Amino acid sequence: MLSPMQMQYIVGLCCLRHDPNAVEVIVGDMVRDAVTETDRDVDVTLRVNEGDKEAYAFKAYEVKKEARPLDVTSVEQLCSKLNDMPEITHRGIISASGFTDPAIKKARHNNVIPFILKKWDVPIGEKFTAFSGTGKPSEFFQEFTSYLLCWADHYSWFNMDDNLEKFSWDYSYKVLNHKGKIHPDFPTIKKFMEKVLMKSTEQLLSSDLAKHLANTYKTPATLLSSVDYSASDITIDLVDTDNFNAYLKVGSNIRKIKSVEISGSIRWERRIVLPEFYIIESVLDGSAFSAAAVASYGSIDGKMLAITFPTDTRELGIETFSLGEKNENIIRKMMIRQSENIKNNMSANHNAP
Repeated sequence: MLSPMQMQYIVGLCCLRHDPNAVEVIVGDMVRDAVTETDRDVDVTLRVNEGDKEAYAFKAYEVKKEARPLDVTSVEQLCSKLNDMPEITHRGIISASGFTDPAIKKARHNNVIPFILKKWDVPIGEKFTAFSGTGKPSEFFQEFTSYLLCWADHYSWFNMDDNLEKFSWDYSYKVLNHKGKIHPDFPTIKKFMEKVLMKSTEQLLSSDLAKHLANTYKTPATLLSSVDYSASDITIDLVDTDNFNAYLKVGSNIRKIKSVEISGSIRWERRIVLPEFYIIESVLDGSAFSAAAVASYGSIDGKMLAITFPTDTRELGIETFSLGEKNENIIRKMMIRQSENIKNNMSANHNAP
């Protein structure tokens, strides 16, 4: 099940697949409200070149994941918000719970297209003519397999910026920044060590030991669970954390964690994941806007794979993404695509007298 922010990002990817020539796609954009004369958040925006390099269609979509269908009051508020942004040329509302009939009429009256995002379980060819004759999404993309290099068990030693006597800590121990405040990215040692272990396995990925374990990894003939493991072997790794700017309070002073030494055993883990399938359709005529198959890698950083479907070609979009903890509750100005042309044009407009 997608979180609201994951769904918002997937919608952004679907918008890009629907308009593959978009020169800019932003999730969590800020758009000028002409009435309030302030910049307000819009869930997904696209700039699409309309043939003239100076002219762009500016499309905006609000994305809602509610327990009940959006009612007329909610849609009226969203329509009013979008219509007060004259820069926008195309407007839409994408709801994972649908709309009430009066809400659909209100959206149509305000020239805002209502879309529904729902589970996708009908044959692909029914909605996407380029895939005529293709079966259901679950037949087309049955499973996703990820291989992750992981620490099976480990001990860690912190190298601080001073010679200190030994002290003990646990995963709830607070991590600070240089001012002694709670670290914005790693509030606890648990979060700090997740980042350290990820960086460590990235360093070890090209090691002879990792290659040896991969080469001798025999996949079971029958997978008894969603995860299986290779043999493990002992190793030591040193992770430079100086640029993490992470500190611990030791006694009355705070001390920087300059590096972390890890000792233990590593192994490969294979995960079999069943993808989730979603489709975005127009509520007005039932036509497909785009669709996506989504699967998690199963890694600490929440990395995901998305395969998106266009409406009129067989050119699939394949994207990997990880939103991170800072985007769990809100996304701001996350760029999916920006071409050099529009970047330069926007810069020139920004600097114009």
